[in-house]
Amino acid sequence: MKKITYIVLALILINASCLNLKKDTVFDIKNYSGNIITDVVVSNGVNEIYTDTIKPNEKKSVVLKFKGVPKTDGGYKLQYNLNSDKIIENFGYYSNGIPLNSSYEIKIEQDTILISEIRKK
Repeated sequence: MKKITYIVLALILINASCLNLKKDTVFDIKNYSGNIITDVVVSNGVNEIYTDTIKPNEKKSVVLKFKGVPKTDGGYKLQYNLNSDKIIENFGYYSNGIPLNSSYEIKIEQDTILISEIRKK
């Protein structure tokens, strides 16, 4: 009886540890460029999230899911249009198909993109 109890307890712990892996990342995108930015896309190479327009001094939060991401290493890509220019910025890192950070704060300025990682707790 004790042996069965230990086996069941071990299976519960293993299952709980696997389910506890958070497989999504939040991106807070803030537009400080002074202009409207359009066609904003954040991608992890497998999945992407799209938001149409972010007005000046506006913030939008998007959640990028990691469903279907293979157990490989990779990074993120931010893409948007500003003043008829298409801007593409690669950043960040994930390992074994799991994000290392729970969120990113992205500040888009006229000629600069500031990206801050916020670690998982």
